[in-house]
Amino acid sequence: MILSKAPRLTLLACAAALCVMASATQAAAPETTKVEATQGSPLKGQTVKIGILTDISGGFGDLGGQGSVEAAKMAVADFIKANHPDFKIEVISADHQNKAEVATEIANRWFKNDGVSVIGGLTNSSAALGVSEAASKLDDGKGKVILATGPGSDKLTNEACKPNTIHYGYDTYALSKTVVTEMMKKGKKSFYILQADYAFGDALANEAKKIIDAKGGKVVGSAKHAPDEKDFSSAMLAAKDSGADVVLLASAGSTMQNASKAAGEFELTKKQTVVGMLTDVTDVKAMGLKSAQGLTFAAGFNPNRTPESKEWDKRFFAIHKKPATMLQASDYSSVMHYLQAVQKTGSLESAKVVAAMKAAPVKDILTAHGVIRADGLLERDMYVAEVKKPSESKDDWDLLIIKSTIPGSEAYAPLSASRCPAVMNKGVKEDAKEEVKK
Repeated sequence: MILSKAPRLTLLACAAALCVMASATQAAAPETTKVEATQGSPLKGQTVKIGILTDISGGFGDLGGQGSVEAAKMAVADFIKANHPDFKIEVISADHQNKAEVATEIANRWFKNDGVSVIGGLTNSSAALGVSEAASKLDDGKGKVILATGPGSDKLTNEACKPNTIHYGYDTYALSKTVVTEMMKKGKKSFYILQADYAFGDALANEAKKIIDAKGGKVVGSAKHAPDEKDFSSAMLAAKDSGADVVLLASAGSTMQNASKAAGEFELTKKQTVVGMLTDVTDVKAMGLKSAQGLTFAAGFNPNRTPESKEWDKRFFAIHKKPATMLQASDYSSVMHYLQAVQKTGSLESAKVVAAMKAAPVKDILTAHGVIRADGLLERDMYVAEVKKPSESKDDWDLLIIKSTIPGSEAYAPLSASRCPAVMNKGVKEDAKEEVKK
């Protein structure tokens, strides 16, 4: 499908020598591992072209957007500095406008005509599912590599899983499990769910309900609102009157911000805990501490985890003028891990590269011990974050406190519960409900 309005495309030609020069003024590359190329350097002189397809102009632009592009460029520069490959690397980017058909058209053009070997980013679940499906049919059915750091839908590693798609950022199960587990550890057992009326809101709410039920909690009420809702007065009164210990906001972007602001205005936080199920530091900044204070959410990146991750976040801030979100940190990590696999295998063949990515642990600024599972899911630690009070903040971006760490084995659905046909066909089976209760 050719669209009448082609999305704006930006291109970074990142030849090895130029990238080394670009990174020379930066701090030393953090937590990168030198990877030995296969003998004979079969990729010598070739170009590895990476496409970052994301929401640049829409409501998720702060979560991914141009920051995702910058993170990918940083990964390229750091990889070159650490490994001195004899192949070139290019990063190109485009705005998919949160439209699945736009994303799929760009992906097909990139793969078929522009020599792209991998696509990352893909903020927006419908866009990611469309691109993953399209990519799986290319190269005579061998498929192309997808690094899905932006979407939340767990369909990517379940019913819609593809051999060469890696779900690298987070998913709706992990977001739900992380916050529900934390709340119930604190003795909070009743929940009210306020969800946006679209696929992602449904997925978050459904996952939360299942986990709450499995862990012995109770959903005392729920309501849906328009994806672009601005007036949350009646919704907040209903949530307040429910008496629920926890109010879950199953939405994202500006909609979640508006709902959280309304919760503050109606003083829900005096007696209830308000949880933004997909929230990040840029959302908190947009809302302001006065409105967002006390908001709890699941975080996928802790910049203060190690000196290296803290230094990387400073470098990112110097370029992007904002700290990294979990999506953007995942973009850096995924591109780095992909390039290491390319050099290790000496190949751009999707199956070989993905096999190498799954075989190698992920240990970098994003996570200490990530593992890419057979269903394509990156299992890594998640964090519970809480927004500071204005009196606790020391500067403009000192907004969050990491309250606890949830190990990846607890945050993500067990592999035995995967609905990915490739996994199910291998007969991996356990009692999934018992795993959820852990």
